Amino acid sequence: MAMAHARRACLPERVSRVRVPPSPQRKKLPSNFNVAGALKFSKKISYVAAMFYYVYILQSLKNGSLYIGYTSNLRIRFEKHNSGENKATRPFIPYKLIFYEAFLNKVDAKNREEYLKGGYGRKTIKNMLHRYLDE
Repeated sequence: MAMAHARRACLPERVSRVRVPPSPQRKKLPSNFNVAGALKFSKKISYVAAMFYYVYILQSLKNGSLYIGYTSNLRIRFEKHNSGENKATRPFIPYKLIFYEAFLNKVDAKNREEYLKGGYGRKTIKNMLHRYLDE
């Protein structure tokens, strides 16, 4: 009996149990976020077709003269020039496209066309296309 009593002396009177909290649960992310917390994109991506406005320069193959214009559909406009539907270009057909620029804003394209038709614009064209025009 003495031995059992000695054993009890080594143990504390009250054994307090330590309660271990459960492992923390991962917070559920909204469905449009990935594990890293970054916004993820759905597989279905809808593309918005950007409307471009083009400033273009045509050169007549008949006499080498230049025509400057702007449009939202360059292919159709080029075909109209070469088919004779445009009064200004009809006498000098056929044309070839030698330069174009694309703009997202119609006003920017119109301003660029007006600039290229002016005095400094003609100088700009000669500087941009000097290798081609000197051939």
